[in-house]
Amino acid sequence: MRPRRGAALATWAAPEIISVHQRDTPATHDAFELTVTFARFLLPHIFFYGVFSIFGQVLNARNRFGAMMWTPVLNNLVLVSMFGLYLGLMTAPEQVSDVTDDQVRLLGIGTTLALALQALALVPYARAAGFRFRPRFDWRGTGLRKSVNAARWTLLFVGWPPPTPCPTRSACC
Repeated sequence: MRPRRGAALATWAAPEIISVHQRDTPATHDAFELTVTFARFLLPHIFFYGVFSIFGQVLNARNRFGAMMWTPVLNNLVLVSMFGLYLGLMTAPEQVSDVTDDQVRLLGIGTTLALALQALALVPYARAAGFRFRPRFDWRGTGLRKSVNAARWTLLFVGWPPPTPCPTRSACC
């Protein structure tokens, strides 16, 4: 599955993904909703990690290693700035219900922006290395069948049996 589709599907299914790990009960509803909101901000990172990996591998194949090594520094600079802004402007919440929409947006948008910058910063380097994006759909004879079959079996083994939520918190911790 391409990163774009996987990220969109995971973002859409955020409540179901979160419900595997956290129950939505009246006592924990605020925490569940906050977790789903953060998941909707953070699951698109799948796409940006995919873009970063693809362009990084294009650069590696062309013996250009510096950009993939240094673009995470951009990510870190944005994250450190964002967390500094968070600590300077916001008060630390005591409880889940104290977390404001502004805090969630700052953290969600800041982390996504940092990763997007890291991924998209590789585009000029890939172009300078001679890479031009031209989609090709002549996949016959490329050896993908073995990879797809291996991936299918891997997903089957990882996904079977389906995970079940813990009956009690103390049983899982």
